[in-house]
Parts: sequence; structure tokens; C-alpha cells
Amino acid sequence: MFKHPNYSPNEKLKVYLEMLALTKQAVTAGNNSVLDATFFSEELRTKFRQGIAGKARILFIEIVAFEPLIQQRVQRKRVSSDADWGIYKQIKNQWEPIIEEHLILESTDSNISQMLGIAADYCLANDQRANRQINSERDLSGQSE
Repeated sequence: MFKHPNYSPNEKLKVYLEMLALTKQAVTAGNNSVLDATFFSEELRTKFRQGIAGKARILFIEIVAFEPLIQQRVQRKRVSSDADWGIYKQIKNQWEPIIEEHLILESTDSNISQMLGIAADYCLANDQRANRQINSERDLSGQSE
């Protein structure tokens, strides 16, 4: 999106707004979406909640790792990110904890399959819980499917 990103607040906002626009397109087309982003501030999380309201549900999954592992990872050349250790530290200092219920997973060098399985189970369980709630609300209001 940016030839030489500097991760300024304005740049980060543009990235998140573009992700929101693409997510809206996906859910409008009936597709599920998984976004891999830091969502470091409550303001950004709120923009997504408001932008998707009535179209889809949002579940947050927080991935944590020990800093030596993070430092090792950001030193590797990656196609999807130019962020380095300095950018990591900058965003870490701006991090606002997720207050709502969410899943927290610890990332290691050898547990990606396990994390994906747990994340999938979490999403499925939340989907089933939402469907039960919708059906219960319909029963209480006397509506049928």
C-alpha cells in the first residue's frame, strides 16, 4: 500500500480503513474473513465493530510470544511486512489491552497447527453460541425461522 511505510498514525489508519472496506465487501458477498493485524488500539477495534455492525460478528484472537522470539521473527525478511524491531517496540508502546472476551494464544516456534486448531474451535463455538442465542430470541418473540 505504501512504497516506504513509516507506520505513522495516518498511515496506519489508512491501512485499517482499507482492511475494513475489503472486509465489508467480503461479508456482503457472504464470505467469512480473517484479518491478521495488531488492532493495537480500542479506537481501531471500535471502528471495525461499527463498520461491520449488522453484517457480521467480530471475534478477536490475541497472539502473544516471548520478546526474543518476536525479535528473531521481525529480523527475517517477510513479504507481508516491513516492520522491524523498532516498529514492534513503537506499536507495543501504543498497545491498548482488549477488554472484551477474546481468545489468547501463545505462539512458539512449533505450535502453528495447534494454534490454528484452537482458533478454529473458538470461532466455531462462538458461531454455535450466537445461533443458539438468535434461536432463543426468536422463540421468546414467537417468531419462527
